Amino acid sequence: MWRRKVITYIFLIVAFSICLIIALTHTSNSQITIDKEIYNTNNNIALVKPIELINVTDEQFEKPEENIDNSVSDYKIIFSDSAQENKLIEGLVGNGYWIRNTPGDSWTITQYSDDSGNQGGFYTIYNEGNGALIVIDGGWSENTGKVRSIINSYGGNVDLWILTHYHSDHVNALNGILANPEGIKIAQIICPEIDYGLYASVSKEWDNPQDYAGFLELTSGYEEFIHHPQIGEVYNFENLHIKFYNTYSERITSDIPNNSSLVFRISASNESMLFVGDFYQPDIGQWMIDTYGDELKSTYMQGCHHGNSIMPSSFYEFVSPNALFFDAPQWLINGEKYRTKDLKAWCEQSGITVYGYETSPNTVLIT
Repeated sequence: MWRRKVITYIFLIVAFSICLIIALTHTSNSQITIDKEIYNTNNNIALVKPIELINVTDEQFEKPEENIDNSVSDYKIIFSDSAQENKLIEGLVGNGYWIRNTPGDSWTITQYSDDSGNQGGFYTIYNEGNGALIVIDGGWSENTGKVRSIINSYGGNVDLWILTHYHSDHVNALNGILANPEGIKIAQIICPEIDYGLYASVSKEWDNPQDYAGFLELTSGYEEFIHHPQIGEVYNFENLHIKFYNTYSERITSDIPNNSSLVFRISASNESMLFVGDFYQPDIGQWMIDTYGDELKSTYMQGCHHGNSIMPSSFYEFVSPNALFFDAPQWLINGEKYRTKDLKAWCEQSGITVYGYETSPNTVLIT
């Protein structure tokens, strides 16, 4: 009898030890420890520099409101590209934080008009599954209120803000929010890198270099939150694939402020959209086709320079979108003295849907 009891006790001790080892191993694998260094995470957002050590466990992802101290305000944004299925671990920009779970399969791309009544540029890309939000440009100063309201309707946290270029109708709403956030938090800004002296020296009266100067001043001291992509760079965000095809380079021989626009393709598993900002230099467009080929083909596309440019229809034909977005009001789309009407007519003849400010907000899904 005593031998049987001893064997039973030994069995229980061994079983308990095995369970303990498994539990410790699981904790070791699932717990994420980030130290005070800045980590590069394979082109995912990687702005990591917390004030002290942070441990984030599975339980905190399941019930963040019960496990994370909302009062903390000294951490910066933290991402991981390998742990927790590419989830946002912990983020604090200014005062506040947010935590993201695994994204849903679909992203909603929305085009908005500009409250100035003029051409502009303002898009959101939103994942309803986890609340992740990308903002593209923003528009004129008069559009700041709309941009602020829409961001707040999505929770007030911008995971990624992509600024195509520094013209007033693209950067000034962002400048307004940077100057007076009113609680809005921005994790990272992606924008073209161009020397201000060069920019100012080539600017025409409509280029308003002071708006670029304002952006530089407002982001001074926050350089680690600013990323300048290179041509050909791939940037993975959540389950989106973002590739950049244009930024400022010596290839640009005319209208540097416009043609330095970021050109990039955002793709999910099935659909994609090509954003071009105000880029329109035909020879660089042809260089993109020669260099990247079918990689440029996209389900949706933004019209070059609001659709009013010398970019030939052959460029659009090669990209072969199902729909083309004109960031313009009707007076620009249909005006006799603008090229926009010709591109619109070509789209209609080619069976390509046209979206403009008259029907905004215009929404498509990529999955």
